[in-house]
Amino acid sequence: MSDNKKNKQTLVGMGAPTAEEIAADAAEKAVEATESKVAEVEAEAAEAVEAAAESTESDESELDESESEDSEDEDEDESDDDSDADDAKASKSDDETRAVTTSAKKKQRESKTPKAAAKAESKNAEADDDAAEPEDEKRPALYLAEYETPEALHHAACQVRDEGFENWDCHTPYAIHGMDEAMGLPPTKIGVISFIHAVIGLTTAVLMIQYMNNWDYPIIVGGKPAGAFAPMVPIMFELTVLLTGFGTLFGLLHLAGLPRHHHPVFESDRFVSATDDKFFISIEVKDPNFDLKKTRELLEGTNPSHLELVEEDLV
Repeated sequence: MSDNKKNKQTLVGMGAPTAEEIAADAAEKAVEATESKVAEVEAEAAEAVEAAAESTESDESELDESESEDSEDEDEDESDDDSDADDAKASKSDDETRAVTTSAKKKQRESKTPKAAAKAESKNAEADDDAAEPEDEKRPALYLAEYETPEALHHAACQVRDEGFENWDCHTPYAIHGMDEAMGLPPTKIGVISFIHAVIGLTTAVLMIQYMNNWDYPIIVGGKPAGAFAPMVPIMFELTVLLTGFGTLFGLLHLAGLPRHHHPVFESDRFVSATDDKFFISIEVKDPNFDLKKTRELLEGTNPSHLELVEEDLV
């Protein structure tokens, strides 16, 4: 290199350089630039390697720290789980103790009040039955025909009677002569029932008096013999009338199907007029000859002022 520099100085000092000298000078400069660039690249690569090593070390340290923190957290969680398990066991034992105490108290109350428990069970059963029953479900109960005059009712009753219906009735605000024949009703049995009870009352009075005066405690009062008829008349009369009255009353209730607290006919709003100025015929579904279509056609043929199918709630 020193020789080249001396030659250059000699050439420069001597005069203008040649083309070969210029090319050599350019090549030398290119080599020097390349060597500087390679050095810079190597320095940068070394720095990158050192930075990568440092980052790897920092990552490893951070990983170790995170692993240590995770292990600490796991230890804390395990300790918390253990404490929670202990608390759960304690609460479970407390709940079991309370349940045992509550059941013991409940059994004690039930043993003291069996009637109250039975009532409560019956109420619950009734509530379940009510909940199980369908709501707002109805079924046909009867046909109700309305008439304006007693003559129209009498004519309609004759037609219903001729069709052979049994479970039907006429409803009027007052008694109408000839309705028994129009409905085909047999003579009432009240007279027979009353007569039977009258005979029972009379017979009971005679036997009671004769037994008391002749066998149980025989005594002559006022010179009258024990079997005298005159002293027995008031008692015979009273007992005969008493049993006749009871027989008539209870016989009438039995034949009329009373007491009956409700009848499907009261489901009709128009039936209120039966106690005022309207006349009605009702034919019940339970009649063996009842048919929804045929029965309606029959009643429509009697020319009622109003006809309706009355429904009742399912029970």
